[in-house]
Amino acid sequence: TTSSSSSSSWLSSLRSSGKMSGELGGMVTKGGWRGLFRGLGPTLLRDAPFSAIYWASYEFLKAEHGLPRLLNNHVNSGHNKNNNTTTTSSGLGTYVAAGSVSGMVAAAVTTPADVVKTRMQAGDGSRAVLMREVVKDVMNTEGPAGFTRGIAARVAKVTPACAIMMGSYELIKQVWTV
Repeated sequence: TTSSSSSSSWLSSLRSSGKMSGELGGMVTKGGWRGLFRGLGPTLLRDAPFSAIYWASYEFLKAEHGLPRLLNNHVNSGHNKNNNTTTTSSGLGTYVAAGSVSGMVAAAVTTPADVVKTRMQAGDGSRAVLMREVVKDVMNTEGPAGFTRGIAARVAKVTPACAIMMGSYELIKQVWTV
């Protein structure tokens, strides 16, 4: 196919130019083989809690007792007070809202780990930087507020991404399972 041939030709040209091996070699030269995995620990410490928070809150919010009930109670609160029935069907709006709220919460809560990961990976690679060194440096230079650096940008990036991802996923799941 055209896209795979263009991507393979791009990769081939990158390999033949020596840029790829040069960068990898430079990373290995500066930081040893461990330099290739710089920031892996904090990445896992960020991503595991992010996923746990995200999926637990997403499933709760999309369930009948989550957003659909909240939205139906709000919509029905001033109308037809004698009608005790509510509909709690989940639709695309529920999935998008649940995805965005879940992503927002998970991103905000895991920002401190993201700060540590980013600072470890942004080093010059001349020596291994330990997680505790980065934590200590942030505390000494910026205090606890330093661990929230970039929270607005991170939440602004993750929120719509999660909304689009879950809206698309649930929509495709419905279309393919019919």
